[in-house]
Amino acid sequence: MTFQEKLKKFAYLLVGLGVNLQKGQYLLLDIDVENYDLARAITEEAMQKGAADVIVHWSDPHMDRSRAMYSPLEDLSAVENWETESYGKYIESGACSLRVISAHPTLFDGVDPERAAAVQKHGNNTRNILRKGTAKKGMHWCISTAPSANWAQFLFPELPAEESVAKLWDVLFQVSCIDENDPIENWLQMMNTNSKYVGLLNDHDVDSIHFYNNWGTDLTIGFQPGVHWVGAMASEYTPETYLPNLPTAEVSTSPDKYRVNGTVAASRPMMEGGTVIKDFGFTFKDGQVVDFYAGQGYDALKKLLDTDEGAKYLGEVAFVQCDSPIAQTGLLFLNTLLDENAACHLALGRGFNILFEGVSGTDYSQWDAVNLNHSNIHVDFMFGTDDMNAEVTMRDGSKMLVFKNGKFNPDIV
Repeated sequence: MTFQEKLKKFAYLLVGLGVNLQKGQYLLLDIDVENYDLARAITEEAMQKGAADVIVHWSDPHMDRSRAMYSPLEDLSAVENWETESYGKYIESGACSLRVISAHPTLFDGVDPERAAAVQKHGNNTRNILRKGTAKKGMHWCISTAPSANWAQFLFPELPAEESVAKLWDVLFQVSCIDENDPIENWLQMMNTNSKYVGLLNDHDVDSIHFYNNWGTDLTIGFQPGVHWVGAMASEYTPETYLPNLPTAEVSTSPDKYRVNGTVAASRPMMEGGTVIKDFGFTFKDGQVVDFYAGQGYDALKKLLDTDEGAKYLGEVAFVQCDSPIAQTGLLFLNTLLDENAACHLALGRGFNILFEGVSGTDYSQWDAVNLNHSNIHVDFMFGTDDMNAEVTMRDGSKMLVFKNGKFNPDIV
């Protein structure tokens, strides 16, 4: 297939399964200006499916860098009224949201970390508008990614600029299952295979899970009765079917915010506020981070934890097998969407109300009733390794080794 044919299939996948846009809906599209060709392909696909319109919110990280260098600090993270009104109007009308987020690992080098973080905070603040739309209106949403020149050169420095971008596109097409077959069918089949793992966890009354490896992780996480594990997709393709992350490989849920105890060591660096954080880890007691360390990016990590009270608690725990398609690329992307699907991960901050029956997306007293964490952030970090094990304890006291040497234990599935 030619590049344009693959790009068209990628757009078809994002519109048709990512958000599963229906006739008459608006599509909110957030995308970098570098990916203008993809934006055009997405718009073409959406309009062919009968979209009311595609509302594009463009971003230009190079302009953001200029703002970070010269704008008043207090202006950098502010969400303007017009932005809130623009998103809000279309959310109220039943829009769906597609965010195509590119990484820029070295673009903010030389910028004051506090100012770079403020620019990144603006993006998180706009995402909070969309999160509220999901919680309140049940909006379909999808986060995906596409190359930037800065990202491609970071990953493939030995290649000329154009070749590095082409190489990154090849990798993204591969992990997004873009081939000669229908990509939606590819994903429906692949996600359906996860159903046995999701079913295993949902069918057992999981009280807690003990994660341990030789990297320094010795962590026990507890769960509320009735919380759902997700990650599978039924083979039946209906208007309600959508895939929030593309690509994805996780089986996840939200923990009891107060039942996290022990230590966890990150297995991959992460990018936060334009700063690379690496060689880091946390100690939890009764759910809260009580100690942390970082070999690089300590100040950025501290600032993240100080965002609000909920930033020191977990909102997500996810299994990802160490041989997932993204893990098999052998690349460290410094892009959360991709890196989190190469290894088991946890998320500091906001949990997911949809994992509980009848819990409102906007009434936080209902979140508190089930010990579900709420915060202005949701930041994933990876802790999975090839030697990761996880032992489940059920509420009747019985135990089961569900994860063994970085993979779901085949003896119990």
